[in-house]
Amino acid sequence: MGLDKHYPEEAPAHLITIGAFWIDPTPVTNKQFRKFVNETGRHCVMTKAISHIALVLTLAVMSIGAARADDVPDLNVDPVCRGIAQQASGPAERGGPDLAFSQCVKSEQAMRQKLMGEWSTFAPADRANCVGSERGALASYTDLVTCLEMARDARQLNK
Repeated sequence: MGLDKHYPEEAPAHLITIGAFWIDPTPVTNKQFRKFVNETGRHCVMTKAISHIALVLTLAVMSIGAARADDVPDLNVDPVCRGIAQQASGPAERGGPDLAFSQCVKSEQAMRQKLMGEWSTFAPADRANCVGSERGALASYTDLVTCLEMARDARQLNK
């Protein structure tokens, strides 16, 4: 698990052992999980983590100033795709799910197109927060969509 190159928080590469665990035979949708939480009052660690992440993102954007959130931003995905392509070329990653640079850029542009169709469904505050978090050196439409979906889900869980 982990890599010696790429993101520092993934280092060092190391072996892990995972104990036995259960996987449900059928998926649970967000709607079904929300209903469970509302009916039982039980919250798992992840629902609290999503709320915490949304709060951290909000505070981070507030500290750097509001980002323009009216339109889907134009992100430079080249740095993140170069990093992914570089890792995919290493011997530890051969045969893995990582993409070549051109495939990564194509995937990111497809995600941008998807986002354009869904942009107005996200709350303006969430758009501003998430756009602000993606203005860094490793901007990604995939990460932007994840941020927006997590913020939306956290809002719905907190209703």
